[in-house]
Amino acid sequence: MERVAELDEFMEANKQEITEAEAEVKRAEKAFDNAGNGEHWDPNKKERVNSRQQARDNIDQAKLELEKARRKNVDALKAKEKQIERMQDLDRVIAPDDYPELSADKGVYGEQQGRGYMQGDRGYKFKGSSKEPFEGPPREQGLDGVFEKDASVPEPEPEFGTDQDPKHVVTEMKYDTSEPTAGQKRTDWVDDNLEKTVGRDHAQQMRKDGYEYWVVKYDPVTGKVLPPKKMWTWKPNGKIGPGGRILGDAHPFLP
Repeated sequence: MERVAELDEFMEANKQEITEAEAEVKRAEKAFDNAGNGEHWDPNKKERVNSRQQARDNIDQAKLELEKARRKNVDALKAKEKQIERMQDLDRVIAPDDYPELSADKGVYGEQQGRGYMQGDRGYKFKGSSKEPFEGPPREQGLDGVFEKDASVPEPEPEFGTDQDPKHVVTEMKYDTSEPTAGQKRTDWVDDNLEKTVGRDHAQQMRKDGYEYWVVKYDPVTGKVLPPKKMWTWKPNGKIGPGGRILGDAHPFLP
């Protein structure tokens, strides 16, 4: 971890060098725009040189220095990633259960970590999932988690965003780069599965209050759950469907 911290400090300090190099490129480009077409005496070369050609050479040199400065951070980032990979390799030996290898195991692990995040960091109560439904047999296919805000828990730290968390959230939990399927993104699919997951009464309350749909990902590189990607918020539209079901519409969040 000390090596990772050192590389982070190096990249942060190198940002100033990059900023200065970018400013030098702009100065060189401005000098080129103002350069005349004639020649002038260059005291460094001790000869007469073409003004615009020298200005062009200065731009090329400034861009070269900028590329060198940026390359330092690229190389440092690669070194950091390798260091984290080595740390993970060691951790796999110490705690192998934390590194699922099969796709199914990764999905389960992602759900476990996502649930812990929602209940711990975000202060929600777990209300059910397809594998732990309110009623009926467990199902592999369905909602990964339905949560209700615990009013006794303070709002999360600013790092999670400035907006107040909604009362109800439905989550699709993923591991690493896995993405929701087209079906899992459909509003009607999510809403149709609510009653199977949390029961009719709670599903109707969620529809009445409105709820949000989040994708919650576990990142194995950092060992943390990433801030959720909010897909859409469901709001009632004032209509009632068959059996008294409260109807509504999904309002997508802007990217």
